[in-house]
Amino acid sequence: MIRIVADTTCDYPQELHIEEKITIIPLKVTINGMNYDDKLELSNQQFFELLPQSEQLPVTAAPSPEQYRRVFETFCANGDSVLCFTCSSKLSASYQSALIAKDMVEGKIDIIDTRTAALGSGMPVMDALEMIQAGKTHEEIAAACRSRVSRLSTLILLDTVEYLKKGGRISPLAARMAGVLNIKPIIHVMKDGSNEVIHKARSLQKGMQWIRDYVMENCGRPLSEQSIGIGYSSDIRPAQRFIALLQGKVKPKRIDIADIGCVVGTHIGPGAFGIFWEDVR
Repeated sequence: MIRIVADTTCDYPQELHIEEKITIIPLKVTINGMNYDDKLELSNQQFFELLPQSEQLPVTAAPSPEQYRRVFETFCANGDSVLCFTCSSKLSASYQSALIAKDMVEGKIDIIDTRTAALGSGMPVMDALEMIQAGKTHEEIAAACRSRVSRLSTLILLDTVEYLKKGGRISPLAARMAGVLNIKPIIHVMKDGSNEVIHKARSLQKGMQWIRDYVMENCGRPLSEQSIGIGYSSDIRPAQRFIALLQGKVKPKRIDIADIGCVVGTHIGPGAFGIFWEDVR
C-alpha cells in the first residue's frame, strides 16, 4: 500500500475531506503565550480569531525528525511505501526533518519539497491520491508529483502589511506609508521556493487585476485547460471577487478553493488570497 504523509502547511478544499485519507504531521504554533499543534489543537478559524489580539507575531516551529520517524517506521514495518509532502524548504525546516527521519528508517520513502505552501502544497497531495485510486505505482506517482511541483507558480495578494512589519520584513515607517497610500503588496513564490514582493498595487481591486493579467500572460498552457487553486486567509470574499474577475476573461478547467492555515497566515495576515497555477513556459 502507498501511504501519503503531509505536514499541516498543506491545505485542501474542505468538501474533499483529504485529511481523513492521509496522515498529517503538525507544525507547532505559539500565539499569545500558548502552544498548539497546528490544525489538531487550533483550527484556521480559531487562529485568525486570536491573531488580532496578539501583540507579537505568532511563532511557528517545524515538526521534529522523531515525529516523522514514528510515522514512517509504522508504515514501512507493515510493508507499505511512503510519499511525504512538505511545504517549501525555504519556509520551514519540515522538509529537512522529514529527510533526517527517512535516513533513520528502512523502507521505500520519497520526500517531496512542494516549494510552496497552503493549497499549492495540497494540490500535488490531491494528485497523488487520485493516482493511487487509478492504480499507479509509487515511482510513477512520485515522478508525476515532482513534475507538477516544478510547474506550479504562486502569487499572494496581501490586504495588510502589518504582519510583514511584525516579522521584520518591512520597517514601521514603510508600513505606515503603505497604509496611507493603500498599498497592497503582491508576493511571488518562485519555483525554487523563495519569495519576493513582485508588485505593489494601490488597491485590492488593482491588485486583483494585476494578478489576473500576470497569470494569463505567464502560463504556457491555457488556463481553460488547467486546474488552479485559490487560497484565502480568514475572509473568502476577496477570493470570490478575484474568481469572478478571472472568469470574466477565462474559465479555468477547475478551481479548488481552500482557507489558508496558521503557518502561512502568520506572515500574510487576514484578508489575503493566493492563486496557484501551472507556469509551463
